[in-house]
Amino acid sequence: MDGAEAKWARVALGQIVGTYMGAALQNVGAGSPVDEDVLFQSPDLNRLANVNGRAAADGLLPARGTKEYNDAIQTIKGTLFQHSDPSKGILGGASFTDKSRLFHTEATYDFTSLLNDKLGILVGANHRMYSLYTNGTVFNEDPESTGTNERIKINEYGAFTQLTKKFIDDRLRISASVRYDKNENFKGIVSPRVAVVGTMGNNRQHNLRASFQTGFRNPDTQAQFIYFPASTILMGGAKKNAERYGVYEGGAYTASSFTKFQGSVLQGAPDPSLLEELNMPYIKPEKLSSVEVGYKAVVKNLYIDWSAYYNWYKDFITQTNVVAKDSFVHQGSTVYGVNDYLASSGVNTPAVLRPYHNVDERVTSWGTAIGLSYRMRQGFMINTNYSYMDFKADESDRNSIDFNSPSHMVNVGLANNNIANSNFGASLSYRWQSAFYWTSSFGFGNIDAYGTFDASISYNVKKSNTIIRVGGTNLAGPSYTTNIGGPLVGRTFFVGITYDGSVLGGKRN
Repeated sequence: MDGAEAKWARVALGQIVGTYMGAALQNVGAGSPVDEDVLFQSPDLNRLANVNGRAAADGLLPARGTKEYNDAIQTIKGTLFQHSDPSKGILGGASFTDKSRLFHTEATYDFTSLLNDKLGILVGANHRMYSLYTNGTVFNEDPESTGTNERIKINEYGAFTQLTKKFIDDRLRISASVRYDKNENFKGIVSPRVAVVGTMGNNRQHNLRASFQTGFRNPDTQAQFIYFPASTILMGGAKKNAERYGVYEGGAYTASSFTKFQGSVLQGAPDPSLLEELNMPYIKPEKLSSVEVGYKAVVKNLYIDWSAYYNWYKDFITQTNVVAKDSFVHQGSTVYGVNDYLASSGVNTPAVLRPYHNVDERVTSWGTAIGLSYRMRQGFMINTNYSYMDFKADESDRNSIDFNSPSHMVNVGLANNNIANSNFGASLSYRWQSAFYWTSSFGFGNIDAYGTFDASISYNVKKSNTIIRVGGTNLAGPSYTTNIGGPLVGRTFFVGITYDGSVLGGKRN
């Protein structure tokens, strides 16, 4: 290899960055603020940047179909991502490795029978170990470039006790529990919960419930130990992973403020006051407190299920684009910071990092849902449900908080598994959700509202306890997408066979 791929990447990236910088400077020159999320989500600008990059760099590549072209393709496919060989001009390929493992053990014991069922006592414990190995293609297994990628192991353990007591002829049930969990990279967490369920009506057909509970979300393995250079460098926020890079605890500026500062530099009037420091502590678990109320009832042929909730979060986990204040070294390569940019008179441009971290401000969410099912004559069942949710962050732009969920969702369905005792069944359903804003490390943008119409027919072969089903989804179209960067979902047709009975020949009742 003569380094053609590396040169192509440098030229293409230079043109792409130049296109975005030109657009940013036009905004600065016009006195408009530079919002990087808006800038990078402009379809026209994204298209122009791609066209400029490809036009400048494609002329450097060998012609399609030649031996040099095919050899380059095979080299890229056969080389691991983040594995480089500068002597051959290879700066990394497209191949990934994942030989990670998960070990999970848990046990529970119910002591209720020992107390003559007067008090329910349930205890349990669990242990989980993540053993991560991607040969350095995803997780940060060899940050110092020693040549040896060692497994990253993460141990978690927990235990709980739950008490349940029934009163008033089992019409009132109170339960309380407390749980302790510890991840080796974070402090232990205590999670108490309490719930009350009341049953009313002559046939116990009305049920009210209320609960207060606390919970937590440990940062996942990626949020702890990833180092993944893509359009931005994804960085896990566990201290064991990130401390060597110096971007946490006051070592970084927001990328949007650096873009503004860079504009002032290029205009010949550097303004350091434009730089906004993002003081990120190392990542820790996200904590949740929640209040929920609900009602369930069966009124003749109508089944009702309603609930509402209010959640408040502490240390909500998210990601933010930043640039480092100072340079750092990863696997022998220097990643520049803002100070390098200043010292080199703008030659050494800082890389944009996207670390996982917790937000300081209060984040809340709330919502409600109702489901109705009505059994009609001849075995027909109509089902419908509606859910609503929304959230608020006190200080952050709500588009930077990745709830990634629509505010409104509706489902309506009609089904009958045995029409007129013919063993034929059919189902029809329509699903709809409102538009919402998607935020992730891959991209940002609006997801349009969409609805899908699904249908299926089935036949029950009773002698063999088998159901044959044929159907399709999104029959009326059009295609839709559920997330930024995801594929378009079109129509899907399926045939399924379900066997319901003993493999030894037993009959289904």
